[in-house]
Amino acid sequence: MNKHIVRTIFPTFYAWSVALRGKWRKLMAFLGRTYPKAKRRLIMILRNGWCSVRAIRLRAWAGLFGLLLLAYILVYVGCSVNGEYSQRMYSSGKYFWVPGFPMRDCVIWMPAHIHRDRYGSNFLGMLFAPAIWLDRKYIHKDFNFVEEELAREAASKETP
Repeated sequence: MNKHIVRTIFPTFYAWSVALRGKWRKLMAFLGRTYPKAKRRLIMILRNGWCSVRAIRLRAWAGLFGLLLLAYILVYVGCSVNGEYSQRMYSSGKYFWVPGFPMRDCVIWMPAHIHRDRYGSNFLGMLFAPAIWLDRKYIHKDFNFVEEELAREAASKETP
């Protein structure tokens, strides 16, 4: 393979292949021209060793956090796919009866095995509260019967 192609397509590979062959001066010149941050990092690695204990711990905690976040998302997606709109009516807070009591005018999305509404929740409802909020805001919106009826009446008045 042509050296020019290797340098342009695989600059990092080229840099490390040069480093492994022991041509440190050529490597530093290459890194200084193309990647000044990489040059500083390589110098730091050569001075301090390949990995410090702090870097290993940081990577371990970051990996653990990533795995927990992935598990959180997968569990919620599984519950949300198997969920349904509630059988109970809830008040949206937009419409009120004459004395000022809220009207129960909508149904909300309930993921499977997770209960979370205005009146209470179970443990999973508290655990998945941010995911439920995002899900109800962007994907499974509340179904409001009063607004649906008003839209139907407006559409019937427009068509003769």
